[in-house]
Amino acid sequence: MRVCFDVSNIVVDAYNNPRTLHFYEKNGFKLLYKTEQEERDFLELTDKEPLETRFMFFDLKRR
Repeated sequence: MRVCFDVSNIVVDAYNNPRTLHFYEKNGFKLLYKTEQEERDFLELTDKEPLETRFMFFDLKRR
């Protein structure tokens, strides 16, 4: 049996505040979900539950 894998992304769960998100964005990370509502739906959060973090990724293969 042969196992191969390719690691091409770094994923972080960043605190959902402007300063932290800006830090990751200026270093090339992008939000995994375009809107907070999309992320809420994925995490199955109600509108009353806070979205304390956001998933962000960095593509290691980008040029």
